[in-house]
Amino acid sequence: MEERRILGKCFTLLYLETLIKPRSSDSRELIKSLLDNDKIIQRLNGPGVHNMDGTGLLIKTVYDMTMDPDNIEYSKEDILADIEYVTMGHKDPLYNSLRTAVQESVHMTKEAIIKRIVSIKRELNERIKRQKVLQSVTKAYAKLSDGDMNLKEIASSLITEVEGEVAFNANEDPAVVDRIDLEDPASLEKIMKRAREEHDGTALLQTGWDILNKTLQGGLRRGEFTTLAALQHNYKTGMGLSLFAQVAMCNDPVMIDKAKKPLLLRISLEDELHHNMSFLFTYLKYSETKEKVNIYDYDYKEISDYVIGELSKRGYVIKMLRVNPSEWTYRNLLDTVLDFESQGYEVHMCMVDYLSMIPTIGCDRTGAGGTDVQDMFKRVRNFFSSKKISFITPHQLSTEAKQLWREGIRGRKLLEEINGGGYYAKSRQLDTEIDLELYIALDEDKRTGETYLHVARGKHRGAGIIPTKDKYLVFKFPEETPIPPDSGEEKQGARTVQDLQTGSESDLEF
Repeated sequence: MEERRILGKCFTLLYLETLIKPRSSDSRELIKSLLDNDKIIQRLNGPGVHNMDGTGLLIKTVYDMTMDPDNIEYSKEDILADIEYVTMGHKDPLYNSLRTAVQESVHMTKEAIIKRIVSIKRELNERIKRQKVLQSVTKAYAKLSDGDMNLKEIASSLITEVEGEVAFNANEDPAVVDRIDLEDPASLEKIMKRAREEHDGTALLQTGWDILNKTLQGGLRRGEFTTLAALQHNYKTGMGLSLFAQVAMCNDPVMIDKAKKPLLLRISLEDELHHNMSFLFTYLKYSETKEKVNIYDYDYKEISDYVIGELSKRGYVIKMLRVNPSEWTYRNLLDTVLDFESQGYEVHMCMVDYLSMIPTIGCDRTGAGGTDVQDMFKRVRNFFSSKKISFITPHQLSTEAKQLWREGIRGRKLLEEINGGGYYAKSRQLDTEIDLELYIALDEDKRTGETYLHVARGKHRGAGIIPTKDKYLVFKFPEETPIPPDSGEEKQGARTVQDLQTGSESDLEF
Protein backbone atom coordinates (compact mmCIF):
# COMPACT_ATOMS: atom_id res chain seq x y z
CA MET A 1 0.00 0.00 0.00
CA GLU A 2 2.82 2.42 0.86
CA GLU A 3 4.55 1.68 -2.42
CA ARG A 4 1.42 2.53 -4.41
CA ARG A 5 0.89 5.73 -2.44
CA ILE A 6 4.45 6.88 -3.26
CA LEU A 7 3.98 5.96 -6.91
CA GLY A 8 0.79 8.02 -6.92
CA LYS A 9 2.78 11.00 -5.55
CA CYS A 10 5.34 10.55 -8.33
CA PHE A 11 2.59 10.44 -10.96
CA THR A 12 0.96 13.59 -9.57
CA LEU A 13 4.27 15.46 -9.34
CA LEU A 14 5.28 14.68 -12.90
CA TYR A 15 1.89 15.84 -14.18
CA LEU A 16 1.83 19.07 -12.14
CA GLU A 17 5.30 20.06 -13.30
CA THR A 18 4.15 20.10 -16.92
CA LEU A 19 1.47 22.68 -16.04
CA ILE A 20 4.07 25.37 -15.21
CA LYS A 21 5.24 27.24 -18.32
CA PRO A 22 8.12 27.66 -18.75
CA ARG A 23 8.98 24.52 -16.83
CA SER A 24 10.62 25.66 -13.59
CA SER A 25 10.70 22.33 -11.76
CA ASP A 26 12.04 19.02 -13.02
CA SER A 27 11.78 15.98 -10.77
CA ARG A 28 12.45 13.30 -13.34
CA GLU A 29 15.92 12.45 -12.03
CA LEU A 30 14.67 12.59 -8.45
CA ILE A 31 11.96 10.05 -9.22
CA LYS A 32 14.36 7.80 -11.13
CA SER A 33 16.58 7.83 -8.05
CA LEU A 34 13.61 6.98 -5.85
CA LEU A 35 12.58 4.09 -8.08
CA ASP A 36 16.14 2.80 -8.04
CA ASN A 37 16.70 3.15 -4.28
CA ASP A 38 13.43 1.40 -3.50
CA LYS A 39 14.33 -1.37 -5.99
CA ILE A 40 10.98 -0.65 -7.62
CA ILE A 41 12.43 -0.23 -11.08
CA GLN A 42 13.78 -3.81 -11.02
CA ARG A 43 10.22 -5.11 -11.32
CA LEU A 44 10.08 -3.81 -14.89
CA ASN A 45 12.76 -6.30 -15.89
CA GLY A 46 11.50 -9.26 -13.90
CA PRO A 47 9.24 -12.18 -14.85
CA GLY A 48 5.64 -11.44 -15.72
CA VAL A 49 6.42 -8.01 -17.13
CA HIS A 50 3.82 -8.54 -19.87
CA ASN A 51 1.13 -9.59 -17.38
CA MET A 52 1.40 -6.79 -14.82
CA ASP A 53 -0.92 -6.13 -11.91
CA GLY A 54 -2.07 -2.60 -11.14
CA THR A 55 1.12 -1.75 -9.27
CA GLY A 56 3.29 -2.95 -12.12
CA LEU A 57 1.32 -0.84 -14.58
CA LEU A 58 1.70 2.18 -12.30
CA ILE A 59 5.46 1.65 -12.05
CA LYS A 60 5.78 1.47 -15.83
CA THR A 61 3.62 4.55 -16.37
CA VAL A 62 5.62 6.63 -13.87
CA TYR A 63 8.90 5.44 -15.37
CA ASP A 64 7.72 6.26 -18.89
CA MET A 65 6.77 9.76 -17.72
CA THR A 66 10.32 10.32 -16.45
CA MET A 67 11.52 9.66 -20.00
CA ASP A 68 9.15 12.16 -21.63
CA PRO A 69 10.68 15.33 -23.15
CA ASP A 70 10.74 18.73 -21.44
CA ASN A 71 7.96 20.18 -23.56
CA ILE A 72 5.49 17.33 -23.05
CA GLU A 73 1.88 18.38 -22.51
CA TYR A 74 -0.60 15.91 -21.05
CA SER A 75 -4.23 16.50 -21.87
CA LYS A 76 -6.65 16.16 -18.99
CA GLU A 77 -8.57 13.45 -20.81
CA ASP A 78 -5.48 11.37 -21.56
CA ILE A 79 -4.15 11.62 -18.03
CA LEU A 80 -7.49 10.61 -16.56
CA ALA A 81 -7.59 7.64 -18.92
CA ASP A 82 -4.11 6.67 -17.76
CA ILE A 83 -5.27 6.84 -14.15
CA GLU A 84 -8.15 4.52 -14.83
CA TYR A 85 -5.84 2.14 -16.70
CA VAL A 86 -3.09 1.91 -14.08
CA THR A 87 -5.46 1.60 -11.12
CA MET A 88 -7.54 -1.01 -12.91
CA GLY A 89 -10.90 0.09 -11.65
CA HIS A 90 -12.92 2.68 -9.82
CA LYS A 91 -12.88 0.67 -6.60
CA ASP A 92 -9.20 1.38 -6.07
CA PRO A 93 -8.78 4.23 -3.51
CA LEU A 94 -5.77 5.43 -5.50
CA TYR A 95 -8.01 6.02 -8.52
CA ASN A 96 -10.13 8.58 -6.66
CA SER A 97 -7.07 10.24 -5.16
CA LEU A 98 -5.28 10.71 -8.49
CA ARG A 99 -8.45 11.72 -10.32
CA THR A 100 -9.20 14.38 -7.70
CA ALA A 101 -5.66 15.75 -7.92
CA VAL A 102 -5.89 16.15 -11.70
CA GLN A 103 -9.33 17.71 -11.65
CA GLU A 104 -8.43 20.18 -8.89
CA SER A 105 -5.29 21.28 -10.73
CA VAL A 106 -7.46 22.85 -13.44
CA HIS A 107 -8.70 25.46 -10.96
CA MET A 108 -5.44 25.98 -9.05
CA THR A 109 -3.33 29.13 -9.37
CA LYS A 110 0.27 28.89 -10.51
CA GLU A 111 1.40 29.65 -6.97
CA ALA A 112 -0.79 26.89 -5.54
CA ILE A 113 0.57 24.37 -8.05
CA ILE A 114 4.16 25.31 -7.20
CA LYS A 115 3.41 24.96 -3.49
CA ARG A 116 1.99 21.48 -4.11
CA ILE A 117 5.02 20.53 -6.21
CA VAL A 118 7.40 21.62 -3.44
CA SER A 119 5.41 19.66 -0.85
CA ILE A 120 5.54 16.42 -2.85
CA LYS A 121 9.24 16.82 -3.69
CA ARG A 122 10.02 17.31 -0.01
CA GLU A 123 8.24 14.08 0.86
CA LEU A 124 10.00 12.13 -1.89
CA ASN A 125 13.39 13.50 -0.89
CA GLU A 126 12.71 12.45 2.67
CA ARG A 127 11.93 8.90 1.52
CA ILE A 128 15.21 8.74 -0.44
CA LYS A 129 17.12 9.93 2.63
CA ARG A 130 15.48 7.26 4.76
CA GLN A 131 16.34 4.57 2.25
CA LYS A 132 19.99 5.67 2.12
CA VAL A 133 20.22 5.65 5.91
CA LEU A 134 18.71 2.15 5.99
CA GLN A 135 21.23 0.94 3.41
CA SER A 136 24.13 2.45 5.37
CA VAL A 137 22.96 0.86 8.63
CA THR A 138 22.49 -2.52 6.93
CA LYS A 139 25.98 -2.32 5.41
CA ALA A 140 27.51 -1.36 8.77
CA TYR A 141 25.71 -4.24 10.46
CA ALA A 142 27.10 -6.67 7.90
CA LYS A 143 30.65 -5.40 8.42
CA LEU A 144 30.26 -5.61 12.18
CA SER A 145 28.95 -9.17 11.92
CA ASP A 146 31.79 -10.22 9.63
CA GLY A 147 34.39 -8.64 11.88
CA ASP A 148 36.31 -7.12 8.93
CA MET A 149 36.54 -3.67 10.56
CA ASN A 150 36.88 -2.49 14.15
CA LEU A 151 33.93 -0.90 15.91
CA LYS A 152 35.41 2.61 15.88
CA GLU A 153 35.97 2.55 12.11
CA ILE A 154 32.47 1.21 11.44
CA ALA A 155 30.82 3.81 13.71
CA SER A 156 32.83 6.68 12.22
CA SER A 157 32.06 5.58 8.67
CA LEU A 158 28.36 5.18 9.49
CA ILE A 159 28.12 8.63 11.06
CA THR A 160 29.78 10.19 8.03
CA GLU A 161 27.46 8.44 5.59
CA VAL A 162 24.21 9.28 7.35
CA GLU A 163 24.96 12.79 8.65
CA GLY A 164 23.90 14.41 5.39
CA GLU A 165 20.75 12.32 5.11
CA VAL A 166 19.08 13.08 8.42
CA ALA A 167 15.66 14.66 8.20
CA PHE A 168 15.25 18.35 8.96
CA ASN A 169 12.65 21.06 8.80
CA ALA A 170 12.98 22.78 5.42
CA ASN A 171 12.78 26.17 7.12
CA GLU A 172 15.70 25.21 9.39
CA ASP A 173 17.91 23.55 6.77
CA PRO A 174 21.42 23.38 8.28
CA ALA A 175 22.94 23.48 4.80
CA VAL A 176 21.52 26.97 4.24
CA VAL A 177 24.21 29.23 5.67
CA ASP A 178 22.55 32.49 4.60
CA ARG A 179 19.35 33.37 2.86
CA ILE A 180 17.79 36.44 1.27
CA ASP A 181 14.02 36.69 1.04
CA LEU A 182 12.91 39.89 -0.69
CA GLU A 183 9.61 39.64 1.17
CA ASP A 184 11.61 39.68 4.41
CA PRO A 185 13.67 42.91 4.61
CA ALA A 186 15.43 41.64 7.75
CA SER A 187 17.16 38.86 5.80
CA LEU A 188 18.59 41.39 3.33
CA GLU A 189 19.65 43.70 6.13
CA LYS A 190 21.51 40.81 7.78
CA ILE A 191 23.52 40.06 4.63
CA MET A 192 24.31 43.73 3.97
CA LYS A 193 25.33 44.21 7.60
CA ARG A 194 27.82 41.36 7.22
CA ALA A 195 29.20 42.92 4.03
CA ARG A 196 29.62 46.25 5.83
CA GLU A 197 31.37 44.54 8.75
CA GLU A 198 33.85 42.89 6.39
CA HIS A 199 34.45 46.21 4.65
CA ASP A 200 35.01 48.28 7.80
CA GLY A 201 37.03 45.56 9.53
CA THR A 202 34.78 44.71 12.46
CA ALA A 203 34.37 41.11 11.22
CA LEU A 204 38.07 40.75 10.33
CA LEU A 205 40.85 39.28 12.42
CA GLN A 206 43.85 41.54 11.91
CA THR A 207 47.35 40.12 12.03
CA GLY A 208 50.28 41.90 13.70
CA TRP A 209 51.92 42.71 10.38
CA ASP A 210 50.55 45.72 8.57
CA ILE A 211 51.94 44.62 5.21
CA LEU A 212 50.20 41.23 5.49
CA ASN A 213 46.91 42.91 6.42
CA LYS A 214 47.20 45.00 3.26
CA THR A 215 47.81 41.86 1.20
CA LEU A 216 44.74 40.25 2.81
CA GLN A 217 42.73 43.45 2.32
CA GLY A 218 42.20 43.93 6.01
CA GLY A 219 43.07 40.64 7.65
CA LEU A 220 41.80 37.11 8.09
CA ARG A 221 38.06 36.70 7.59
CA ARG A 222 35.91 34.66 9.92
CA GLY A 223 34.61 31.67 8.00
CA GLU A 224 37.66 31.42 5.73
CA PHE A 225 39.63 28.20 5.33
CA THR A 226 43.34 29.16 5.15
CA THR A 227 46.36 27.02 4.37
CA LEU A 228 49.99 27.85 5.18
CA ALA A 229 51.74 25.87 2.45
CA ALA A 230 55.48 25.25 2.41
CA LEU A 231 58.17 22.61 2.08
CA GLN A 232 59.36 20.72 5.14
CA HIS A 233 61.12 22.79 7.81
CA ASN A 234 60.10 26.11 6.31
CA TYR A 235 58.49 27.75 9.36
CA LYS A 236 54.89 26.58 8.83
CA THR A 237 54.30 25.88 12.51
CA GLY A 238 56.18 29.06 13.50
CA MET A 239 54.07 31.12 11.12
CA GLY A 240 50.92 29.55 12.49
CA LEU A 241 51.83 30.20 16.12
CA SER A 242 52.82 33.79 15.25
CA LEU A 243 49.43 34.43 13.63
CA PHE A 244 47.63 32.75 16.54
CA ALA A 245 49.33 35.09 19.01
CA GLN A 246 48.81 38.15 16.80
CA VAL A 247 45.06 37.56 16.41
CA ALA A 248 44.75 37.43 20.20
CA MET A 249 46.85 40.58 20.71
CA CYS A 250 45.54 42.74 17.86
CA ASN A 251 41.77 42.26 17.99
CA ASP A 252 38.95 43.15 20.34
CA PRO A 253 36.44 40.28 20.03
CA VAL A 254 33.39 41.17 17.93
CA MET A 255 30.66 38.82 19.07
CA ILE A 256 27.82 37.30 17.06
CA ASP A 257 26.25 36.07 20.31
CA LYS A 258 27.09 38.52 23.09
CA ALA A 259 26.02 36.01 25.73
CA LYS A 260 28.99 33.78 24.88
CA LYS A 261 32.73 34.00 25.54
CA PRO A 262 35.16 34.52 22.61
CA LEU A 263 37.52 31.60 22.07
CA LEU A 264 40.69 31.05 20.05
CA LEU A 265 41.41 27.33 19.72
CA ARG A 266 44.66 25.70 18.66
CA ILE A 267 44.99 21.94 18.18
CA SER A 268 48.39 20.36 17.66
CA LEU A 269 48.60 16.95 16.01
CA GLU A 270 52.39 16.97 15.84
CA ASP A 271 54.31 19.14 18.34
CA GLU A 272 54.07 18.79 22.09
CA LEU A 273 52.30 21.66 23.83
CA HIS A 274 55.37 22.62 25.85
CA HIS A 275 57.18 23.27 22.55
CA ASN A 276 54.32 25.53 21.47
CA MET A 277 54.37 27.35 24.82
CA SER A 278 58.14 27.85 24.59
CA PHE A 279 57.77 29.39 21.13
CA LEU A 280 54.93 31.67 22.25
CA PHE A 281 56.82 32.78 25.35
CA THR A 282 59.93 33.61 23.32
CA TYR A 283 57.81 35.36 20.71
CA LEU A 284 55.83 37.47 23.17
CA LYS A 285 58.77 38.28 25.43
CA TYR A 286 60.98 39.39 22.56
CA SER A 287 58.14 41.46 21.10
CA GLU A 288 57.93 43.28 24.44
CA THR A 289 61.60 43.72 25.30
CA LYS A 290 63.40 43.42 21.92
CA GLU A 291 66.02 41.40 23.79
CA LYS A 292 67.12 37.82 23.22
CA VAL A 293 65.14 35.41 25.39
CA ASN A 294 66.65 32.39 27.14
CA ILE A 295 63.74 30.08 27.90
CA TYR A 296 65.76 28.28 30.60
CA ASP A 297 65.84 31.42 32.73
CA TYR A 298 62.15 30.91 33.55
CA ASP A 299 60.17 28.14 35.21
CA TYR A 300 57.12 26.53 33.62
CA LYS A 301 54.59 28.47 35.71
CA GLU A 302 56.16 31.80 34.78
CA ILE A 303 56.05 30.83 31.12
CA SER A 304 52.44 29.64 31.26
CA ASP A 305 51.17 32.62 33.26
CA TYR A 306 52.92 35.09 30.97
CA VAL A 307 51.66 33.55 27.72
CA ILE A 308 48.06 33.22 28.88
CA GLY A 309 48.14 36.71 30.39
CA GLU A 310 49.44 38.35 27.23
CA LEU A 311 47.09 36.50 24.89
CA SER A 312 44.05 37.22 27.07
CA LYS A 313 44.50 40.99 27.41
CA ARG A 314 42.02 41.86 24.64
CA GLY A 315 39.33 39.54 25.96
CA TYR A 316 39.94 36.20 24.25
CA VAL A 317 39.87 32.86 26.02
CA ILE A 318 42.77 30.69 24.83
CA LYS A 319 42.52 26.89 24.54
CA MET A 320 45.31 24.66 23.26
CA LEU A 321 45.01 20.90 22.77
CA ARG A 322 47.47 18.16 21.87
CA VAL A 323 45.82 15.25 20.06
CA ASN A 324 47.03 11.88 18.82
CA PRO A 325 45.96 11.98 15.14
CA SER A 326 45.82 8.19 14.91
CA GLU A 327 42.90 8.22 17.33
CA TRP A 328 41.00 11.02 15.62
CA THR A 329 38.91 11.70 12.52
CA TYR A 330 37.58 14.96 11.15
CA ARG A 331 34.35 14.16 13.01
CA ASN A 332 36.23 14.38 16.31
CA LEU A 333 37.50 17.82 15.28
CA LEU A 334 34.01 19.07 14.54
CA ASP A 335 32.65 17.52 17.72
CA THR A 336 35.37 19.27 19.73
CA VAL A 337 34.22 22.64 18.40
CA LEU A 338 30.58 21.77 19.05
CA ASP A 339 31.49 20.77 22.60
CA PHE A 340 33.15 24.14 23.26
CA GLU A 341 30.08 25.89 21.84
CA SER A 342 27.87 23.89 24.20
CA GLN A 343 30.03 25.16 27.08
CA GLY A 344 29.19 28.76 26.17
CA TYR A 345 32.08 29.69 23.88
CA GLU A 346 31.92 31.40 20.48
CA VAL A 347 34.92 30.15 18.51
CA HIS A 348 36.48 32.89 16.38
CA MET A 349 39.50 30.98 15.11
CA CYS A 350 40.55 27.34 15.06
CA MET A 351 44.09 26.40 14.07
CA VAL A 352 44.98 22.75 13.43
CA ASP A 353 48.63 21.77 13.00
CA TYR A 354 48.26 19.72 10.63
CA LEU A 355 44.78 18.79 9.34
CA SER A 356 46.25 16.40 6.75
CA MET A 357 47.58 14.17 9.55
CA ILE A 358 44.04 13.13 10.50
CA PRO A 359 42.97 9.77 8.99
CA THR A 360 40.37 10.20 6.25
CA ILE A 361 38.01 7.58 7.69
CA GLY A 362 34.49 8.14 6.36
CA CYS A 363 35.60 10.39 3.48
CA ASP A 364 35.05 9.71 -0.22
CA ARG A 365 37.71 7.35 -1.59
CA THR A 366 36.06 6.52 -4.91
CA GLY A 367 38.03 8.92 -7.12
CA ALA A 368 41.66 9.32 -8.07
CA GLY A 369 44.45 9.41 -5.49
CA GLY A 370 43.92 12.19 -2.96
CA THR A 371 40.13 12.26 -3.31
CA ASP A 372 39.72 11.33 0.34
CA VAL A 373 41.96 14.20 1.54
CA GLN A 374 40.15 16.66 -0.71
CA ASP A 375 36.80 15.43 0.60
CA MET A 376 37.97 15.84 4.21
CA PHE A 377 39.11 19.40 3.49
CA LYS A 378 35.73 20.12 1.89
CA ARG A 379 33.79 18.79 4.89
CA VAL A 380 35.92 20.74 7.36
CA ARG A 381 35.76 23.89 5.27
CA ASN A 382 31.97 23.74 4.99
CA PHE A 383 31.59 23.24 8.74
CA PHE A 384 33.77 26.18 9.77
CA SER A 385 32.39 28.41 7.02
CA SER A 386 28.83 27.86 8.24
CA LYS A 387 29.87 28.81 11.78
CA LYS A 388 31.89 31.88 10.75
CA ILE A 389 35.07 30.48 12.31
CA SER A 390 38.43 31.32 10.76
CA PHE A 391 40.20 27.99 10.17
CA ILE A 392 43.96 27.79 9.57
CA THR A 393 46.12 24.75 8.91
CA PRO A 394 49.66 24.26 7.58
CA HIS A 395 50.15 21.89 4.66
CA GLN A 396 53.17 20.35 2.95
CA LEU A 397 54.04 21.17 -0.63
CA SER A 398 54.45 18.32 -3.11
CA THR A 399 57.55 16.48 -4.30
CA GLU A 400 57.36 18.53 -7.52
CA ALA A 401 57.85 21.69 -5.48
CA LYS A 402 60.72 19.99 -3.65
CA GLN A 403 62.35 19.25 -7.00
CA LEU A 404 62.17 22.93 -7.96
CA TRP A 405 63.97 23.75 -4.70
CA ARG A 406 66.66 21.18 -5.49
CA GLU A 407 67.15 22.85 -8.86
CA GLY A 408 67.99 26.10 -7.09
CA ILE A 409 64.59 27.82 -7.45
CA ARG A 410 64.12 29.22 -3.96
CA GLY A 411 62.65 32.06 -1.94
CA ARG A 412 60.36 34.36 -3.85
CA LYS A 413 61.18 32.73 -7.17
CA LEU A 414 59.92 29.41 -5.84
CA LEU A 415 56.68 31.01 -4.67
CA GLU A 416 56.20 32.70 -8.04
CA GLU A 417 56.66 29.33 -9.72
CA ILE A 418 54.20 27.35 -7.59
CA ASN A 419 51.58 30.04 -6.85
CA GLY A 420 48.24 28.79 -8.16
CA GLY A 421 49.70 25.55 -9.52
CA GLY A 422 48.20 23.14 -7.02
CA TYR A 423 51.57 22.02 -5.63
CA TYR A 424 50.03 20.32 -2.60
CA ALA A 425 51.13 17.00 -1.12
CA LYS A 426 48.50 14.23 -1.07
CA SER A 427 46.13 15.98 -3.51
CA ARG A 428 46.73 18.50 -6.31
CA GLN A 429 43.05 19.46 -6.16
CA LEU A 430 43.08 20.86 -2.63
CA ASP A 431 43.04 24.43 -3.92
CA THR A 432 39.41 23.95 -4.98
CA GLU A 433 38.44 23.63 -1.29
CA ILE A 434 40.60 26.45 0.10
CA ASP A 435 39.48 30.06 0.60
CA LEU A 436 42.89 31.62 1.26
CA GLU A 437 46.29 30.27 0.23
CA LEU A 438 49.42 31.59 1.92
CA TYR A 439 52.65 30.12 0.55
CA ILE A 440 55.82 30.57 2.59
CA ALA A 441 59.49 29.80 1.90
CA LEU A 442 62.74 30.37 3.76
CA ASP A 443 65.80 31.68 1.92
CA GLU A 444 69.27 32.73 2.99
CA ASP A 445 71.33 35.58 1.60
CA LYS A 446 74.68 33.84 1.00
CA ARG A 447 76.54 37.16 1.14
CA THR A 448 75.32 38.25 4.55
CA GLY A 449 74.09 35.00 6.12
CA GLU A 450 70.75 36.67 6.85
CA THR A 451 67.59 34.54 6.68
CA TYR A 452 64.38 35.78 5.08
CA LEU A 453 60.83 34.44 5.10
CA HIS A 454 59.05 34.99 1.79
CA VAL A 455 55.25 34.97 1.74
CA ALA A 456 52.90 34.87 -1.24
CA ARG A 457 49.14 35.18 -1.32
CA GLY A 458 47.59 32.72 -3.73
CA LYS A 459 43.88 32.21 -4.14
CA HIS A 460 41.66 34.40 -1.95
CA ARG A 461 38.02 33.55 -2.48
CA GLY A 462 35.71 36.54 -2.25
CA ALA A 463 38.46 39.14 -1.88
CA GLY A 464 39.00 41.94 -4.35
CA ILE A 465 41.66 42.11 -7.04
CA ILE A 466 45.05 43.49 -5.99
CA PRO A 467 48.22 44.13 -8.05
CA THR A 468 50.45 41.08 -8.43
CA LYS A 469 53.33 42.86 -6.68
CA ASP A 470 51.16 43.28 -3.58
CA LYS A 471 50.66 39.51 -3.32
CA TYR A 472 54.31 39.05 -2.29
CA LEU A 473 56.07 40.14 0.88
CA VAL A 474 59.17 39.24 2.85
CA PHE A 475 60.33 39.33 6.48
CA LYS A 476 63.84 39.26 7.88
CA PHE A 477 64.51 37.03 10.88
CA PRO A 478 66.12 38.76 13.85
CA GLU A 479 69.02 36.81 15.32
CA GLU A 480 67.82 33.59 17.03
CA THR A 481 64.24 34.68 17.56
CA PRO A 482 60.89 34.49 15.72
CA ILE A 483 59.73 37.39 13.55
CA PRO A 484 57.95 39.79 15.94
CA PRO A 485 54.82 41.77 15.09
CA ASP A 486 55.00 45.42 14.10
CA SER A 487 55.60 47.79 16.98
CA GLY A 488 54.63 51.44 16.64
CA GLU A 489 56.44 52.87 13.64
CA GLU A 490 58.70 49.82 13.35
CA LYS A 491 57.37 47.67 10.52
CA GLN A 492 58.70 44.17 10.05
CA GLY A 493 57.83 43.36 6.44
CA ALA A 494 58.38 44.76 2.96
CA ARG A 495 57.54 43.78 -0.60
CA THR A 496 61.12 42.79 -1.54
CA VAL A 497 64.41 41.97 0.16
CA GLN A 498 65.92 45.14 -1.30
CA ASP A 499 63.15 47.19 0.28
CA LEU A 500 64.02 45.63 3.64
CA GLN A 501 67.71 46.36 3.21
CA THR A 502 67.32 49.94 2.01
CA GLY A 503 64.12 50.89 3.83
CA SER A 504 62.65 51.99 0.47
CA GLU A 505 59.40 51.01 -1.18
CA SER A 506 60.75 50.13 -4.60
CA ASP A 507 59.40 47.21 -6.60
CA LEU A 508 62.89 45.90 -7.38
CA GLU A 509 63.59 42.33 -6.44
CA PHE A 510 66.67 41.15 -4.59
